[in-house]
Amino acid sequence: MRARILARGLWVVTISLVAGSLVLGLANRSEVPLYEVTSAIIAPTFATLGALISSRRPGNVIGWIFLAASVLVGVAMFSGQYATVALAPDGPTLSGGAVAAWFAAQAQSAYLVFILFLVLLFPDGSCSRAAGNRWSGPSGRSLGALWSSAR
Repeated sequence: MRARILARGLWVVTISLVAGSLVLGLANRSEVPLYEVTSAIIAPTFATLGALISSRRPGNVIGWIFLAASVLVGVAMFSGQYATVALAPDGPTLSGGAVAAWFAAQAQSAYLVFILFLVLLFPDGSCSRAAGNRWSGPSGRSLGALWSSAR
């Protein structure tokens, strides 16, 4: 029951972040860039898939990776739009623009690592012996790059 509540909560967080980023984006400029449109489609799709998988099979890591990736896309979108509005020279005075830009960059980097692990653990959520040997190099390097970029 807890897994179902957590999965639904993360789904709501993702949808809220995407909706907030689209509102900020429309307030900032008249047209939304193409990458925002694809992210606005990817994030709710990943969140819905993750919520469905995690609520029905809480032990399957694939659903939780989908949810984590969707939250990271939402964070990247919202904090990126907030930073754009806050750091605009003629825009409103909002505090924390630089911090929001940092969060956007970190969330984009972490999102790519989650996608790598999604491919690694597909389809059953466990890492088989053959895949473990084959993917240990790329997964270790991607975690190292993520850790070094956060510094």
